[in-house]
Amino acid sequence: MERIEVRVSDCACPDRPHTDGDVVYINAKLSALGGIAAEQEIGRGARNDDELTQRLLLSFARSEAVGWNRTERFDIDELMGDWTLARPVVIAGERYIKAAIAPFQTRPAERSPTGRTPASTSRTRKPTPSPSE
Repeated sequence: MERIEVRVSDCACPDRPHTDGDVVYINAKLSALGGIAAEQEIGRGARNDDELTQRLLLSFARSEAVGWNRTERFDIDELMGDWTLARPVVIAGERYIKAAIAPFQTRPAERSPTGRTPASTSRTRKPTPSPSE
């Protein structure tokens, strides 16, 4: 899966700092895990759009951040526990909002009204001969 680099800080490597800084890798597209989490957040409802956006962005940061270039093993809780590192990743989550809400913005296909079909559209029956004929 294609990944995007989100720069979160200057390099903290003690001996050999790299010039590109510390980056977190996020999925280029909203993953199934992220989509399911987003639909659950949308289904929970929100008092307003700002609250929903906040919950979606936090959800995306947790589901779509998949690694980093730091020397220690990637730990989502460590990332989310440090606002300085998490902020750029949370902001990058805006890229997924359109994909997450798209299923809720499409109108369902027009359905025909329920009930009996008007007589004019009913199938005409061929006359059946009576037993006396």
